[in-house]
Amino acid sequence: MNDNQPFGDPAEITCLQMTTAPTRTGAPSPFRHAALMRAKSPPFHLYQYLRDTLTRALVWSDWIDLDRAELEKIISDPKAELYVAYDDGVPVGFLELDLRSEN
Repeated sequence: MNDNQPFGDPAEITCLQMTTAPTRTGAPSPFRHAALMRAKSPPFHLYQYLRDTLTRALVWSDWIDLDRAELEKIISDPKAELYVAYDDGVPVGFLELDLRSEN
């Protein structure tokens, strides 16, 4: 380190300039046929289809013992959010967020 340059060697600065627009748009997105959408106030039959069809192999514990009236009350609550995952327009999964208070 030299006394005139307290932080070591001077920095090297490089500038790049694009003089023409790119000719290609880049790699295609792997998610162009996938979507995650919120189902606001979903009909019960949609919720039942998602739960019964997409989670058949899973051990389901939340809300499993509730009757239809109780489930409809929950899924219609704005604080119980349901998101559906789609691949090429076909439902392939879902996500539940239960934001209701425990009080």
